[in-house]
Amino acid sequence: MTELGFAIEKMNANDFYYSHEVHQKIMRRNIVQIQMDEVAIQILKELPNHPKISNLEGVILKNDGNLMKLRSIETKLSNLRADLNANNNTDLVLKAKELGVID
Repeated sequence: MTELGFAIEKMNANDFYYSHEVHQKIMRRNIVQIQMDEVAIQILKELPNHPKISNLEGVILKNDGNLMKLRSIETKLSNLRADLNANNNTDLVLKAKELGVID
């Protein structure tokens, strides 16, 4: 059966249909999100808005509601770069967008 026929069958059954590429992205996103906490997602979302990492200090909140210190942010970024095999912070943001972690 072709992918189009399969898609039509799924829609007729009021079921969700995802193309193979979209399904792969969803699966990768689920794997990555298991490894990411709210703080990591917050950092990834804010990173493009600030030219310097030091500007993130006073913006990122820890899980307990307190502000995160610069050293903790740098450590988190380093771990994220390693997890996503990113060369730098720009590459990190691009990979996070590709995986659908951030918009």
